[in-house]
Amino acid sequence: MSQKPFLPLLIILVFCVCLLSVYALVDFEIKIESITLKKSELSELFNNWAFNEKGAGAGTNNNKNTNLPLESRILLGNINAAEEVISFKDTAFKDTASIDSSQHRILLVGDSMGQSIYFALRNYCEASGHKLFLEAVESSTLIWWAKNDTLAKLIEKYDPTYIIISLGSNELFVPYIQKRKHYLDKIIAQIGDIPFVWIGPPNWKEDTGINTMLESTLGPGKFFLSKDLQMQRLKDGAHPTWKAAYYWVDTIASWIMHKSQYPILLQKKYSPKAKTVHANAVYSLVRAVVRDSASRNKK
Repeated sequence: MSQKPFLPLLIILVFCVCLLSVYALVDFEIKIESITLKKSELSELFNNWAFNEKGAGAGTNNNKNTNLPLESRILLGNINAAEEVISFKDTAFKDTASIDSSQHRILLVGDSMGQSIYFALRNYCEASGHKLFLEAVESSTLIWWAKNDTLAKLIEKYDPTYIIISLGSNELFVPYIQKRKHYLDKIIAQIGDIPFVWIGPPNWKEDTGINTMLESTLGPGKFFLSKDLQMQRLKDGAHPTWKAAYYWVDTIASWIMHKSQYPILLQKKYSPKAKTVHANAVYSLVRAVVRDSASRNKK
């Protein structure tokens, strides 16, 4: 047998590359005395490959535009979301003393966009002592939630003290959307006197009035307008990428604490620079995208 002197070297090289790859994806850093081992940008490449990102988007520092609204700059990754969102000066912000710091049982319901924000919102809830329960139905609409007692049964099951609704993305282009207002009223009636906020759909195209109807019906402090946020999308063109979803939740959490009618404490658990990809989150998001795409193709 002929010897292959380069084979052991190749094995060692592959092993080292694997170690460095894993190191690039974890949150901690390795320090040897005063020297910190620098990480590669492999995690960025992984995110681009995993989610088929198109162009420079959330989390990149390209084409910075400080003239954009605060929320848009967060989603584009132009600022440190965890620091600037909370410190952003606005006369409409509530005093921190008015923020409810008690522990809540939070129920997150809605369509697949609820799945998109779940894992980022869970980080906030865990850091703030809240329990978060997700019940999202892919491709669901106002009509679906209003015509059955699913929400009422979920309220009975989880006994939430706070509800977050993420619903409306599947009705962006419905004509005569005002005709669906009575379905919205039925959903609100099921909630009763439980404090709640509604997260508006993150438009990828102009809608036919769903955001206007939601905002005018729910009133100030209960509706978070997401339509103007600029965020990177998955291949389907609708759902936000993993990183964009995290920045989206940064703006939502800040709004809930400082501008909503029912402000509760939402502290951030992880650094916005963390690049670890949660396998369960990826699986849930991909599953939601596939189901939504299949549903659209059947229509």
